[in-house]
Amino acid sequence: INRGRADVRTCGVRETFVPRVQTLAHTLLSLAASRFPSDENRNHEMAIADRDIVVARMTPAQIAEAQRLAQDWKPKQPVQYRGGWRHGH
Repeated sequence: INRGRADVRTCGVRETFVPRVQTLAHTLLSLAASRFPSDENRNHEMAIADRDIVVARMTPAQIAEAQRLAQDWKPKQPVQYRGGWRHGH
């Protein structure tokens, strides 16, 4: 993960997805996209594009589970951004 962006390409995962990895990848990419500061629009768009690649290989049940996991996720400690510390949304 690089500043919240899970780059599944570098892991070689895109070609060898398994259901649990797909769900986790979707969850992490959703979290990354939702937490980029407004001045990092390009990173937000990249996370969404990567998530769309993952979604294309998922079942509706997997997508629903990934969305639930992302919605329920709470950081254990504050997240540091260039502008200082803040808690996740």
